[in-house]
Amino acid sequence: MKQVDSTDPRWPGHVMIPDYLNYKALVAWETALDRAKTVSELETTKGSSSFFLELLPVACSIILEWHIEGLPEKVTPDNFPASTKLLAFTTGIVSDLYTSTNEDPSLPKEVGKS
Repeated sequence: MKQVDSTDPRWPGHVMIPDYLNYKALVAWETALDRAKTVSELETTKGSSSFFLELLPVACSIILEWHIEGLPEKVTPDNFPASTKLLAFTTGIVSDLYTSTNEDPSLPKEVGKS
């Protein structure tokens, strides 16, 4: 497991994530991304909220432990605060985990990529 610290003073603490995505989680994340893109294209008036709403259930299921001040131990879409910063933090973690799961460490990193 890896610890990822929150840098938002409103939501201090950390979450614990797996070292990599298993195949089931990887497919769930890719499926959620596809749905999010489709919903986002259809509902342009709602901005990014519909996009992130598609990703949130999968992101919550991938994060193993929540140690964020003010949040319950098990966070779900039903008890997730309506905070865009916390939402970006949560989905960003899973996006980074997705990327790192599929990186080949023997290859040089592309310029501009972290």
